[in-house]
Amino acid sequence: MGASSGIGAETAVQFAASGCCGLALVGRNKDNLDAVCQQCQEKGMPKEKVLGIIADMAKEEEVQRIMDSTIQQFGQLDVLVNNAGMGGVKSLADDDILTIYDTVIKVNVRSMLQLTQLAVPHLTKTKAVNNMDVLLMKEAPPPVKTENTASISGHLTGPPRLTRPWIFLAVSGTPGGFSCNVATRKS
Repeated sequence: MGASSGIGAETAVQFAASGCCGLALVGRNKDNLDAVCQQCQEKGMPKEKVLGIIADMAKEEEVQRIMDSTIQQFGQLDVLVNNAGMGGVKSLADDDILTIYDTVIKVNVRSMLQLTQLAVPHLTKTKAVNNMDVLLMKEAPPPVKTENTASISGHLTGPPRLTRPWIFLAVSGTPGGFSCNVATRKS
């Protein structure tokens, strides 16, 4: 998920460069996703081993389609990297604040949980690893900001971020099972 730009795109290219046997890459932007798929091929991945999936993570049926397409193409799942995320900073006075909030939560939290739940049987079968570092980090007070990122180090170090309340939710998996950790900091 989230392979069409930024950390997700670079992660995909690094997997390709490392010689992985197949990649299912998900993004919303077709042109960007096609470019990342091409970069993976340039790193030595055969075209038939790079599956680009255009999907909207806010739609439950599209999250299901991601897993179905991946298993249909490759027959198994060895690693899950959940990296999709979006922001939705708006003023509390905006009429559409709840609609935006719902979409951000669907993409940044619900889709991550859903895709991980769908992946568990496949990851368990292959005794693989789920690499899902950060699902949600929420800063307050307003403006409320929800982020999804693969590293929290830049968010938790140095002022002013350490002086603001935050919530950190991480899910990780090992061959023996999966765990969920929640940490909070109050100002």
